[in-house]
Amino acid sequence: MSALSGAGLRLRRAALSMQAWRRRPRLLAEAEHPWRSGLPPEREREVVTPRVFELAIDYEVAAERVLGRDADGEPCYCSYHCVLTDLCCEDGEVFFEALSFSENMRAWRLASGQWLVRRAVTTPDDPELERVEYRRSDTMPR
Repeated sequence: MSALSGAGLRLRRAALSMQAWRRRPRLLAEAEHPWRSGLPPEREREVVTPRVFELAIDYEVAAERVLGRDADGEPCYCSYHCVLTDLCCEDGEVFFEALSFSENMRAWRLASGQWLVRRAVTTPDDPELERVEYRRSDTMPR
């Protein structure tokens, strides 16, 4: 196990199988996680800063989950990204994967204890259009 240098941030990574979302991630030396991405600038002063990140990747589907913890070890950031594809064929000979659904969720714990949740969804109807919504929640998204 090793810790990242700079800003006191560490990143943990775990390879996942069907049951592995529950495994304890291991520490790896990696670049700082972009946890502020998608955070509205006017909310930056309200969020609790994560110090440790646990990164879980599922290799059977294109999905990953990140959990950020504050200096006390409490969750203060979470995100997941999932992409589903369909196998397609236009000419009966060449097969390719096409986007079926994509979801990207990020949530930050505010100093008030509430969570600011950002959810972005992309569908095959218009793959260039990402529908984004923000909401507040009393609990961390699961």
